[in-house]
Amino acid sequence: MEDLLLYFILCFTSLFLIINPISTAVIFLGMTEGMKKDAKNEIVATSSKLAWIILIFFAISGFMIFQMFGLTLGSFKIAGGILLFIISLDMIFKGTSDEINHDKYSPKEDLAVIPFTIPFTSGPGAITTSIVLSTQAITLYHWGILVGSITIAMILNYLILNNSEKVREIVKEKGMKVLVKLMGILVCAIGIQFIVNGIIDNIPIILNFLVL
Repeated sequence: MEDLLLYFILCFTSLFLIINPISTAVIFLGMTEGMKKDAKNEIVATSSKLAWIILIFFAISGFMIFQMFGLTLGSFKIAGGILLFIISLDMIFKGTSDEINHDKYSPKEDLAVIPFTIPFTSGPGAITTSIVLSTQAITLYHWGILVGSITIAMILNYLILNNSEKVREIVKEKGMKVLVKLMGILVCAIGIQFIVNGIIDNIPIILNFLVL
């Protein structure tokens, strides 16, 4: 039971922090300025659903990806950890939406798909995290926890983006920047832990190679 609880905490915190809906809320406000409430709600609902489908797909297909490319779980954990580490540095040192180039996304594009599904909600970091977490799902209970964690993260993503105006009023601009940096530090720690776990997993392979 304790193992399942720890796995849930790992799944939920990892996914929620890397998805980072609080930071996305700031960007959402800027990119949907002047839109009607119904249009904003539709964007949030569509992007959350699509992101849920993408993350579930990659969580389930992760093992097939390993087999297809001959990857070891340890190597993928290391790669995922490095990616999360890089993303965390971006969160810590760049802040929230100051560096986002809004002109990069044409007003004619479907904002629900680009950029709010990809790359903001289900970007490389979230996809990699889902796959790495799936490698630790050894029972049906673990799989249920992983799917449930992705679902809860998407529900929270929907609620936060849908109430982005209230979030900004409560947290204020400086508070938002502090929260994003704190999330960045936590994502950094998770990334380093993934790297450590990957190295430990690969020790038998390295020792075997040295013996040969």
